[in-house]
Amino acid sequence: MKLAACRVGAAPGTPQPDLDDDGPLRWAAAPILDQVAGELEGTGVGLLLTDARGQVVDRRAADISILTRLDRIELAPGFLYSEDLTGTNAIGTAIAQQAPSVVTGTEHFADALTSMACAATPVTDGAGEMIGVIDLTCAAEGLQPAAAPVRQAR
Repeated sequence: MKLAACRVGAAPGTPQPDLDDDGPLRWAAAPILDQVAGELEGTGVGLLLTDARGQVVDRRAADISILTRLDRIELAPGFLYSEDLTGTNAIGTAIAQQAPSVVTGTEHFADALTSMACAATPVTDGAGEMIGVIDLTCAAEGLQPAAAPVRQAR
């Protein structure tokens, strides 16, 4: 039912009341997110961190236009982007495949996401268990800047 609603243009994110926005994942990732966010300044790329379920726990972007676009598609802290709820998207696909994922334009299941390009890669702990995902999102025409860091991480 949720997937059908997404396809016809409804905002795809699913809000979750149990956001751990001060948990160990966010705490450990904060210095790296700060550094990468600084490097992305002026690129029109948003940087996101999700937990292993695809719930956004942190979001960074210096460009107000990308923040506005991320808000419009509910790609914000507290929203869940798992593949089973949102359909094909880079965050959900990276979780499902436990591998880097790039999804752009009409490759997204949800109509609301088709103007976006997203590149995501799993974050693992010391034991190799996936504990989250780092995602870079931009307008679809800006795919190359968003995908480059993920491709380098492979």
